[in-house]
Amino acid sequence: MMKTLFFFTAVFLYTLSVNAFTVRSTKYGELVKWESDEIDVYLSPTLEMLGPSDKVYYAVEDAFYTWLHEADIKLQVNFVYADCEPGYASGGANTNCITVKSNRDTGNEEAGGNASITYSQSSGEIFDGDIVFYLEAGNWKFEDAEDGLDFKHVVLHEVGHFLGLTHSDIDKAVMFPTVNLHTRKVSVLHEDDIYGALALYDTRELEEGTSCQMSPVAATAKGGQSGLWTLLTSLLF
Repeated sequence: MMKTLFFFTAVFLYTLSVNAFTVRSTKYGELVKWESDEIDVYLSPTLEMLGPSDKVYYAVEDAFYTWLHEADIKLQVNFVYADCEPGYASGGANTNCITVKSNRDTGNEEAGGNASITYSQSSGEIFDGDIVFYLEAGNWKFEDAEDGLDFKHVVLHEVGHFLGLTHSDIDKAVMFPTVNLHTRKVSVLHEDDIYGALALYDTRELEEGTSCQMSPVAATAKGGQSGLWTLLTSLLF
């Protein structure tokens, strides 16, 4: 059985006058990100419980496309439409799973969605990523005229965590940690979101004036075998 524990890890905080994103690093200073050129992402049929299947699947696919395209991330994502189970099992068959659960299991009673990544504590390489949405979060909306929790925004936010980003202090950024239940949020990336992705996946120099400093951040994690850690992050509303 895995033990649940709290630990502090280093986070690179890149700041501009309007930028406040964070990206995670291991205790050895390695950035936490996908190293693979290609990954499979499983879309569970349970997603259709959230709304019209065409709108749900399109929102998920478009969220990945938006991050990869806007930040020019060299990662090919193949979507597999099949049942999947979130979580990482050392030595077992694992899938990058996007699914739906009826009840929250994060201990956070306000979470609309949850992303988890399993990564190497030594290299920072992500080996598994999962996203879960919760039915009990309330009414999910897909159009501007609808009232409820904006699914396009929530899935875009959770995909950001899936890729390795943490939260931003910019309230207009996708990676801002909260969203109002009755307010339509953006379904496009903010400059702050793009800078965060560039800090992880772009080897070119960021714009002149971008500074970098180390900042400790508390996180809840489950320690696994071989130096692997599973990190859970939620979006509130």
